[in-house]
Amino acid sequence: MKHRGDRYLQLKAELEENPGFKYLQRRKSHERSIYVFGGNFRQLAELVDLIQTPKFYLKQTPGKKTEELQAELIRLFHNYLAAAKSLVDHTRAYVEQWHAGDEFHLKYQDRIKSSFVDSSVSKMTLDLRNYLMHRGFPPSTIRERFEIGANKPPEIKILFRTSSMTDWKGWSPKSKEYMKEHGCHFELKPLVAEYQNLVSSFYKWFSSELHEMHKNELEQLEALNKTIIEFEQEFR
Repeated sequence: MKHRGDRYLQLKAELEENPGFKYLQRRKSHERSIYVFGGNFRQLAELVDLIQTPKFYLKQTPGKKTEELQAELIRLFHNYLAAAKSLVDHTRAYVEQWHAGDEFHLKYQDRIKSSFVDSSVSKMTLDLRNYLMHRGFPPSTIRERFEIGANKPPEIKILFRTSSMTDWKGWSPKSKEYMKEHGCHFELKPLVAEYQNLVSSFYKWFSSELHEMHKNELEQLEALNKTIIEFEQEFR
């Protein structure tokens, strides 16, 4: 029995030293940043959808209720932008620590460029985070648009006024391009949704590429886990 106990401890020690196990552990730490970003996106998107629901919005009375709604929007937008920047930083740190100079690093740089560097939506999102830090919440308005002659609820949108933001010196060329394309106002919901799509697509590729790179290690880990499970079942 002592021999079997020693063998079990040996297997557990092998598990902790297994390259596949170590890979999953460090990925787990990085994926917390993805989880935080996703949670902040969902909370912000839910509030935006609620505000833009005519039945809900038209019931709000001017004054305290709308001020509270605006304050909550500011809070969630701030959290969303902070999480977006943190995810960028944590991902860069992960790649530099574990893949400096290897083939994945080159693929990562190419993917970052095509997904984010060349994207005006990405630049606008991250620049808004810096704008928030230096200037506060961007000037915004909630606009109701009634279609003349149509017997249906108004279209409600949360808009940012570009004319009140352009004097800030921190805008990147891509962000200036984004604001120019959208004229006097740009809408919050499409900006957030488009950036979320970029992030979702990128991290789907990121995880798939890394798992393929560590395929042999993960297969060895699976075999070791199977041995441990079978060993544990014998004790029952």
